[in-house]
Amino acid sequence: MAACILKAAQARELASSSGYLQHSSNLAKPRARGTVNKQSGQARKPSPKEQPLKYLVVDDDSLVLFSVAAMLENLGHQVVEKDNAADAYALLEHNDTIDLVITDHAMPQMTGAELAEAVHQE
Repeated sequence: MAACILKAAQARELASSSGYLQHSSNLAKPRARGTVNKQSGQARKPSPKEQPLKYLVVDDDSLVLFSVAAMLENLGHQVVEKDNAADAYALLEHNDTIDLVITDHAMPQMTGAELAEAVHQE
């Protein structure tokens, strides 16, 4: 799976500056909201001071979609799941509460890069 992570609010700038989402060095690094206990290896949920993020996870592989969403929810974040980029784009058009988008690149009909480009052109 080749996943791309981008800030929804910065998707327009990202798509125009890099052209392709696979250039991960151009991606904004999200601030860590949860941490991992080094002794147990278990995820620690965010403290009340740390606001959970709202993620949009997009992947046409249901197992990957479920796994990524479950990991994020385990860290205390909110997750919206979409199994295709067109539905994700429709959601982003009418929802400005998404903090981060995690998307698969290789999907039928619309790739993750095309999703970012569509958001950019809006």
